[in-house]
Amino acid sequence: VIIEHLSWPWIFFINVPLGLVAGIVAHFALRLPFPRRKAKLDWTGAAMLSVAIGALMIALEVGQDGWTEPFVVALFVIALVTVAAFVAAEQRAEEPIIPLRLFANRAVLTSTLLGMCAGTIAFGAGQFLPLYFQDSLFVSPTESGLRMLPQMIGVTLGTFGVGRLIARTGKCKPWPIFGTASAVGGLLVVSRISGDTSYATLVVPMIAMGFGMASVFTTSSIVAQNAVEFRDLGVVTSTIMFFRTLGGSIGLAVFGTILNSTIRSEIPARLGVDADRAGDLIRSPEEIQLLPVDQRVAVVESVAIGVGRIYLVCAGVMALGFIVSLLL
Repeated sequence: VIIEHLSWPWIFFINVPLGLVAGIVAHFALRLPFPRRKAKLDWTGAAMLSVAIGALMIALEVGQDGWTEPFVVALFVIALVTVAAFVAAEQRAEEPIIPLRLFANRAVLTSTLLGMCAGTIAFGAGQFLPLYFQDSLFVSPTESGLRMLPQMIGVTLGTFGVGRLIARTGKCKPWPIFGTASAVGGLLVVSRISGDTSYATLVVPMIAMGFGMASVFTTSSIVAQNAVEFRDLGVVTSTIMFFRTLGGSIGLAVFGTILNSTIRSEIPARLGVDADRAGDLIRSPEEIQLLPVDQRVAVVESVAIGVGRIYLVCAGVMALGFIVSLLL
């Protein structure tokens, strides 16, 4: 709705007042014991981490046009070197920004890996199914968003339902196992989409995907927070969130590359055009519908194949999460 009636920057602007409201509510409503003390900021660790993540994010974005380009390779080298420097700095820091001792705790380590796997799907692949709805099924951006509601139903069930069950039973381990398994099943079904797949066949798989991701997010946070001392509660929570987002960023770059490479190979194979020309055929849903029949079919099927491959990779990532959940 925002994109259709305003412009895409408003997707970000609208979060400013929402963030302010959330901050005000948290300030007045959240009452936690908070012993005041002098703290020493880890400026060196923060600088190293910022450089490493900045170089990695730029490399992942630019690398979609060619992973072996010298500039991209240099950025990856910078990221690798600064990560090594960051680890060395954290070992010497009096109050490290990410205490490496936390990862000696198996519960924290497995929760971090689980959250990273789920973040790869939630934040990395989340935009590609709506893209399929628009470019293969020719629906508007608003309708494509509405078609994602089953996934949000699954997210709601996973967030509130699993949280309630954990509070009632005190058991955490079954839920990430069940959640990752259900997500793998849903992702595998979605990976088989084609240009004429019925939306009805995607409803249950999307619910399973949403439930799986949310159950992992909920459980990994609870497990990690209960595995550390109170003084580490804030840093372990922020670490879990950081690696979720990092997984999403890496996933987004990899999945974008998969889609681009699929389009640049499938459309030329179907139409006999070069790869650069193939990219020009990916337009708005209205413009795709106006293409000649052979070109329209090639675009629709190529997008469907590309998105299907993305979700097949996602199934593999979540299968890894299933294995990690067994170690929780």
